[in-house]
Amino acid sequence: MRRRIFILAAGFAAMFCGAPNATAGPKLNFPAEHIVFDIGDVLVSLNISEWKARMLPIAGKLDDPQFRSVVENFETGKLTKAAFVEGLRALRPENRGLSDRDITDAWNSQLGGVDCEAVRAVRALKEKGFKTYTLSTTNPLHVELIEEKMRSCFGKTDEDPLRLVFDKRYYTVTLGLLKPDPAIYKKMVADGNMDPAKTLFLDDSPANVIGAQQAGIYSLFIQEGADSKFPEWLPRLLGVN
Repeated sequence: MRRRIFILAAGFAAMFCGAPNATAGPKLNFPAEHIVFDIGDVLVSLNISEWKARMLPIAGKLDDPQFRSVVENFETGKLTKAAFVEGLRALRPENRGLSDRDITDAWNSQLGGVDCEAVRAVRALKEKGFKTYTLSTTNPLHVELIEEKMRSCFGKTDEDPLRLVFDKRYYTVTLGLLKPDPAIYKKMVADGNMDPAKTLFLDDSPANVIGAQQAGIYSLFIQEGADSKFPEWLPRLLGVN
């Protein structure tokens, strides 16, 4: 899984050349202490085309307000797993014949393979003394599958792989807010007792990056499908050998 990194408002190369104002939104004060990662398309790939193909017959239209409402309520903790599945089933008469497994498999088809190199790189930063976190738009069904996928990165272990990687996990389902609302980043910073000026956030969505910037956090946009992975450049950015 290859990725490209963009620094909004300045070029990445300019940062290493010492160009002035080479920042993404707020200034990052070195040494950074807190590193926050999104999960989808940063640590775990997303199968958006497959997900759309499998969810479209269930939702009818993916931009349908009722479908979006069910999804947003699930991802902000307002629906249980059972209520979410039933909410999707109720969207169309044709869904009545679908089993719970049919619906959850279609929903979980969004998650692809885990990037073990990236996952182990985050753990390495944690072991070097950085505080590592995730802030992810996710839900209980996806979290279960993410844990299963990440476990393969550490061989045979009964430990929660996400606990091996992150000091703390922040999910929309537990925070009750969605990205890119700046309030979710402020809530995370307050809960984690983080200094925003010493916090770095990485996400695959420009809107989420801007939301974090508006909350005073230095933020980088990672785009899937390019030539540079963050395990190759992030340690240099952080001054880690």
